[in-house]
Amino acid sequence: IRTRPAESYRYESFVGGKAMMGSFRRRTGKHKTTHEIVEEARAGRRDAQFVIQEMRQYLAIGLANIVRAYDPEIIIIGGGLSGIPALTRGITADVRPLLSERLYTEVHIVTTSLRHTAGMLGGAALTMGPKPR
Repeated sequence: IRTRPAESYRYESFVGGKAMMGSFRRRTGKHKTTHEIVEEARAGRRDAQFVIQEMRQYLAIGLANIVRAYDPEIIIIGGGLSGIPALTRGITADVRPLLSERLYTEVHIVTTSLRHTAGMLGGAALTMGPKPR
C-alpha cells in the first residue's frame, strides 16, 4: 500500500501559492509563479482558469468547515492569495451551498487589506498583548 506523507493532507497543500503552482505544473507540465498563473487566467487561458477555479472550490470547502467547527461571525482571509480577486471575490456564493441556511446567514467572509503581512502582524500583536495570569 502506498501512502502519502502527512504534510500532503494539510490545507495549504490544496489552497496556497505552492498548491497553485503545483496544480498548474501537473496540468500543463510548465513551471509558473502564482503571479504568472493569475495573469494567464486573466488573459483567458483555460488551464490557468481551471487551476484558480479548483483552488476556489477547495477554499470554499475549507471555509465551510471552519464555519461548521467554530460558528464564527466573521472570517477574514489573509495571506498572499487574498489579493487574487478571482480566488476570493464572491467566495460566499461558493460557501453557501455547503452550509445550512442558519450557518450561512450568520457568517461574513471578507479579505484583509494587509494581505501577506496579516499573519506576521497578528503574531507580533499576540506577543505584545497582555501577559497571561
